[in-house]
Order: sequence, then C-alpha cells, then structure tokens
Amino acid sequence: MSNSLNFSLKMVNEDKVKKDILMAIQKHMKKNFNKSTDKIKMEVKNQVYNAILQSSTMDSLQSGNLREEFGLESVNPDGIAS
Repeated sequence: MSNSLNFSLKMVNEDKVKKDILMAIQKHMKKNFNKSTDKIKMEVKNQVYNAILQSSTMDSLQSGNLREEFGLESVNPDGIAS
C-alpha cells in the first residue's frame, strides 16, 4: 500500500493574491529602508563635511589667497572665519 497524497489547487482570485504579495513585500521593504535612512544620512553628511574641509577652497580660506582677499585674520579647524 502506497502512502501518497494527490491534491490540486485552483486560485480563485489570482489578482488579489498578487496584490497581497506585493503589499507584503512593500511593507517589508519600507521598514528596512526606514532603518537604513538615518545611517545613510549620517554617512552622506560626514562625507560632504570631509570633502569641504579637504577642498582647495578651504585651504585657500585658511592660509591662501582667499584668506587675504577676504581680509580674514584666522579660520578655525571647522572653517569658521574671524
């Protein structure tokens, strides 16, 4: 005697199943994207800040021609002139 089971499945509302699957995927992705957003914002902020500090314009403001042209006495490490 064989222990086999035969069955069939007919989807009655295929469009609803597709919609439900897509909604579940969207919910999952939105949750994960929201978690990553803060990390990405902080990393971009740091990258931009470092790029500005390392730019030739900042070098010139700190000790080059732009410093003299603007009449700056000093520029602190954060780029704030006095």
